[in-house]
Amino acid sequence: MKRKVYNDLINWKNTKDFKPLIVLGVRQCGKTFIIDEFCKNEFKNYKKINLLYDTDVVKLYESSGSSEKNIMI
Repeated sequence: MKRKVYNDLINWKNTKDFKPLIVLGVRQCGKTFIIDEFCKNEFKNYKKINLLYDTDVVKLYESSGSSEKNIMI
């Protein structure tokens, strides 16, 4: 299933210094689907993190201190 937003994602990827991506939309509109498809097709490796289930990631940012310090844990 190809969506119009896919071309926007390609443009984002091809930007020299692309910034973090935030995808907003109403429930059940296909946000997760299109991001999964985009990552599978456009990147050799990717990691999907679901903050509802990957609680270890959430715990990294619950403590005080800089994010650099937390990442080194």
